[in-house]
Amino acid sequence: MRRASPSGKLYARQLEWNRQGIDMTHAEYTEKYTALDGHCEICNIQVDTLCVDHCHDTGEVRGLLCRKCNLALEGFRESRRVLANAVNYLNNYEVNKDEDYL
Repeated sequence: MRRASPSGKLYARQLEWNRQGIDMTHAEYTEKYTALDGHCEICNIQVDTLCVDHCHDTGEVRGLLCRKCNLALEGFRESRRVLANAVNYLNNYEVNKDEDYL
């Protein structure tokens, strides 16, 4: 099996973003990723590849997130109300992982 060249991978990623309606070039991604030093904008962990978080209605890019945080926002239906309900739920059970995680 032939391996894709790095430029081929970049091209494929750009095509996928375009298909999803994401308004970001790979050069813009690289600049943003470098500025963040590969850290997720929510949980601050450093990863090799960050997801492009975007508004599904407009395609506007909000930022770069790790896969778990990106999927979490999707799971919360990108709703501040649902996310706030989740925080309140965790507060009811005194889950204190914040200090250890960040």
